Amino acid sequence: MLRLLIIIILLLIFGIYTILDVVISLILLPFRKNSKLSKNLENYSFAVRKLFVDAVLFISGTEIKVKGTGNIESLKDINKILIVSNHRGIFDILAGIKVLNRNIVFVAKKEMKKAPIINYWMVKTKSIFLDRKDLRSGAMMVLNAINMINEGMPVWIFPEGTRNKNTDPKELLEFKSGAFKIAEKSDSYILPIGFANTENVFESHKPFVKKTTVYMSIGKAYKISEIDWDLDIGEYNKNLVSNLIKDINI
Repeated sequence: MLRLLIIIILLLIFGIYTILDVVISLILLPFRKNSKLSKNLENYSFAVRKLFVDAVLFISGTEIKVKGTGNIESLKDINKILIVSNHRGIFDILAGIKVLNRNIVFVAKKEMKKAPIINYWMVKTKSIFLDRKDLRSGAMMVLNAINMINEGMPVWIFPEGTRNKNTDPKELLEFKSGAFKIAEKSDSYILPIGFANTENVFESHKPFVKKTTVYMSIGKAYKISEIDWDLDIGEYNKNLVSNLIKDINI
């Protein structure tokens, strides 16, 4: 209960800071055509997101155990990356931001636009919103993600399309093949990641927050052009992520 109260207080403080940021952004609006200033403001927005994530992880008592960190280091000089993972809860995203420690664009469901405060920072960090029931929205998401990657910004997508509530984290939902058009069209690397136990921080007993160890297994990045396909690309990546989860020692 105490952890939840502290996080609520943090959100209130963050909300006040957000109001201040809105005012400053309006003042700087006429100067946004300056490319250097625009880039600095972009980096600032991602830094604020990272600071907030660090604070929430610390307050919630979340410990992150990571396997495969070398697969991140091998991509340190590469920006054309599509990150794909299973989706157990909101702490997948927080753990990912903490561990990868770089500016990342997330593909999020359109409902997140209704989340006060959070939606403002999602827009500022270039999140791509998707209406899962609208085919045109899906096509626009792919185009926007390709543009982001071509501009040097890694994109993270959850191909299951929604949070997986299966008890066994290895039992994944279908990986939508359309998501991988992003990597195919941008000739980017695909970085597979598997999560386990993230739902036990919050979703399994919400509204309370519980001190939890979450697990993150990072696979080797590859390009679609490097693979001789025998399986559907969605199924192939689903198997990759499932095997990464199997390798986690819980």
